[in-house]
Amino acid sequence: MRPPSYSVSRLAYPSTAGGKNLLYQLPSRLRGAHYSTTPPSPSPGSRSTMPYRYLIGAVAGIGAVGVAGYTWYQMSTMKRVVDGAAAAKARFNETKEAVAETREAAKVKAADVSASVKEKSANIKERLRRYRSEAAQKAGNGREDTGPNEDSEEQRRTS
Repeated sequence: MRPPSYSVSRLAYPSTAGGKNLLYQLPSRLRGAHYSTTPPSPSPGSRSTMPYRYLIGAVAGIGAVGVAGYTWYQMSTMKRVVDGAAAAKARFNETKEAVAETREAAKVKAADVSASVKEKSANIKERLRRYRSEAAQKAGNGREDTGPNEDSEEQRRTS
C-alpha cells in the first residue's frame, strides 16, 4: 500500500471533494501540529554566550579548512610544482645577477682598453712627429716637418 502524498495546495486551500473536507483526511499527528513563526525566546543565561558560539564556530571552521588545505597541499603534486617554480625563479635571479656583473666587468675592461689605445695612439703620433722632424733635419733643410696630415688640417681650418 502506497502512503498518501500531500501537496501544499491541498493544505493551503482545503476544499471539499465528494462532500468531505480534505483537511480531515490528514493523519492525526499532522493535524495537531502548530508551527510558530517567531523563534523561541532564549533563556537569560544563554543570551550572553550566543555571540561567542558564532565566533568559536567560525574559528573552528576556518581552522578545519586550513588543516584540510594544508594536508591536500602536502599530499598532492602541487607542493612539488611550487617548489620547482621557486627553484626556477631563484636560478633565474642568480643568472640575471651574473650577467649584470659580467656586463659591468666588460664595460670596465672596454674602458681600460680604450684608454690604453688612446695612450698608445698618442705615443705613436708623437714618435712619428719626432721621426719626421729628425729626418727633415738630416736632410738639411733645417725646418721641422709637421707632416702632410697636420698641414692639411690647418688648411681646412683656415678655409
